[in-house]
Amino acid sequence: MTRPRPSSAIVAALALVLSVAACGDDDATTMPASTTVPPLPGSTAATAVSSTTTNPPTTTTTTTTTTTLPPPVVEWGEPQQLAAIADPAFAGVGQVTDVDAGVIVDAGGDAVVLATTRFVGFIHHVGAFDSADTYQDVAAWTSLDGSEWAEAAAPRSPGTADDVVAAAVPFGDAVVAVGSTRRSGSTPTQVGGAWTFPTDDTDAAVWMRTGAVWEAVDHPALAGDVEEEIIDVAVLGGRLVAVGAADRLPAFGVMELPVHDGAVWISDDGHEWARVEDPEGTFSGQWLDVSFDAAVTDGTTVFVLGVESGSRDRLAVWSSPDGTEWSRIEVTGTTSADSYLYVADAAMSDLGFVAVGNSWGSGEREAVIFSSPDGVTWDRVGVLGDPILGELRSVVAMESGFVAAGVESGSAVPLVLLSGDGVHWYRDTSPALTVEGAERAGGAALGTHAGRLILTGGASYGYESGEFVWSGG
Repeated sequence: MTRPRPSSAIVAALALVLSVAACGDDDATTMPASTTVPPLPGSTAATAVSSTTTNPPTTTTTTTTTTTLPPPVVEWGEPQQLAAIADPAFAGVGQVTDVDAGVIVDAGGDAVVLATTRFVGFIHHVGAFDSADTYQDVAAWTSLDGSEWAEAAAPRSPGTADDVVAAAVPFGDAVVAVGSTRRSGSTPTQVGGAWTFPTDDTDAAVWMRTGAVWEAVDHPALAGDVEEEIIDVAVLGGRLVAVGAADRLPAFGVMELPVHDGAVWISDDGHEWARVEDPEGTFSGQWLDVSFDAAVTDGTTVFVLGVESGSRDRLAVWSSPDGTEWSRIEVTGTTSADSYLYVADAAMSDLGFVAVGNSWGSGEREAVIFSSPDGVTWDRVGVLGDPILGELRSVVAMESGFVAAGVESGSAVPLVLLSGDGVHWYRDTSPALTVEGAERAGGAALGTHAGRLILTGGASYGYESGEFVWSGG
């Protein structure tokens, strides 16, 4: 995801400061000042309050009023179903049991939605039981205007493999999608008293679309002797910079600790790739697990956001001017979480940086938002009201601010949050986000095309479920 980089003189929120001097006696107090944010359609106004304290014997008080930028207003269209999903308990061979439309890319002439799907491949007679062998594939839909969608050719790896798509970017006249792939076994094997379907290690995967045709890129730099996956990709000065993870997992029965490191791959044409070496350990740390989860760039520098897991999980940021030379930014501010912090996505604009994800708080998963004016100083910011139980999965920068989407526990509508500055966030309560009859629903990805905002998400109703897309302007 490519966003304009903020200049060092721009702060996360534009503020108008008014200073009013008043005189009084030693018992004078200051009344809090409030600023009303314009209400969203179908919602009530949100009020931000700031106050100052007068300390005796001072006889002059100063009241500071901060005006918050209004959040974007999105007029959503009605949801359009992309795919129907079968109940796994009753699914037959070839039926799709899960769809995660987690990638949206503006390809110029059209918008592309990519989804990782799970389907039933074979039914094996294993001992006295029947076992369903499931696989993962990638599905695709395209739209010229962001409103009407049709299923299209999708990126696939040759042979029998589990494919997972994680991100995509336009690259010249092509589209480059990244993720992971794993060769899957089709014959059950008994190991001790258990039956398994042998698989290879997970490898990084790259697919390129030229015209309407997808091609799987086969390059040795994408396949190592560890578990590798690409999680995000950005374009930096004509170079593809892909980031992800390289995990060393001990063999079955071997008493060793797993090692989780960040990983970077680069390519100048999408076909020839190189794995960036890390001799100084910039991507890792002693007694730390590191993940590279999101990449943003302004065209001159690429920033990678992820998590360092030690005694506590905390947000971590790396930067590079060319994709090969990397440095870890010494971030400051509120960057830690209780446990199991996960950065799902990031965006940047002239207003600053925003990263979204989730963490485990007091026994439940909570949505998290981090905001920064410069990529160095970060603060964990919240949503007006109580903490949101659930997760945020995607965020995009718009001309009028930021939009984030995800899943709220127990909700029948996708979670959509709006912010004019990346710091103050408000719920989008549009009735158009409701899927008729849905008992549970959530957002998966956000993107833009032809001046319109695109949201994907899933909804379940009874024993059925489906994947949907919304378009707003």
